[in-house]
Amino acid sequence: MAELIEYLKYMVEKDASDIYITVGVPAMFRIQGSTYPYDEPPLTADDTESIANKTMNDKQKK
Repeated sequence: MAELIEYLKYMVEKDASDIYITVGVPAMFRIQGSTYPYDEPPLTADDTESIANKTMNDKQKK
């Protein structure tokens, strides 16, 4: 799994408008109206939880 900062850099590089973080598929990016997968294995539940936890403060996690 890529780190969140890698996903954000990829979004800037590709001019992506959205990122989709979902268990069972690679991270997906909306680029010019179409959705494309990131070149990585599907995300696990632990991967998605880790990404979410890195974006939230303690209050948001409760």
